[in-house]
Amino acid sequence: MLYTAAPVFDEKYVFTWRLNNSGVFSVNSVSALLADYKDVAWPVNTMESLNALWKVPTPLRYKIFGWRIHPESLNHLCFSCNVSKVIWCRVLLWLGEIPSLTIDGFLDFGFIQEKVVNVKARMKINSIWIATTWSLWYMRNAMIFEKEEYSFDMVYYKIMYLSWCWLASCNPGYLSSFYDWYKSPMDCF
Repeated sequence: MLYTAAPVFDEKYVFTWRLNNSGVFSVNSVSALLADYKDVAWPVNTMESLNALWKVPTPLRYKIFGWRIHPESLNHLCFSCNVSKVIWCRVLLWLGEIPSLTIDGFLDFGFIQEKVVNVKARMKINSIWIATTWSLWYMRNAMIFEKEEYSFDMVYYKIMYLSWCWLASCNPGYLSSFYDWYKSPMDCF
C-alpha cells in the first residue's frame, strides 16, 4: 500500500505517503518506484527497441504512435493482414537487398535493431518502419471514417513521402531529392 491513514485528535484522517521518508507525495518517489520495476515490466530487448524508437528522426506524434503500436499489438492491422503484408513486402523490395533482413525481420522492429549494424541504414529503416505502420493506420481510418476505398498506391507513396520528409528534415546538408529516394532509398542521405 502506498499510503496509510492514521486517526488524529478530532477523528479526521491524515494520509502518509510511504514511498519516501517525509510522508508527503512527490513525483520523484513515483519515478524511483517505476525505475525499480521497469526491467520487470518489459523484457530487455523490448526496452532496447523502444529506446531506439525514440531516436528515430520523426515528429513526436509518430514516435508516440510507434511506441504504442510496438508493445501493444495491432498485429492484424499492421502485420498479419494479407493486405498489409503486401505493403510490407513491397516496401522491403523498395529498400533493396539488406543482408540478414527478411520480411519477418522487417516486421519486427526489435529484430531491425539487433541485425542492422550500420547506424545510418538502421535509421532509414526505422523511419520507413514507422511510416509504414502510420500509413496503414491512416488508410484504415480513412476507410472507416471517410468511407474511402483502399488504395495500395496511396499507402505506398505515403510511406515513401513521410520517411523522406522526416529524414530530409534532420539531414539538411545531405538533402536527397525525392526522386533519388524513390529510386534507391538506401543510397540517399
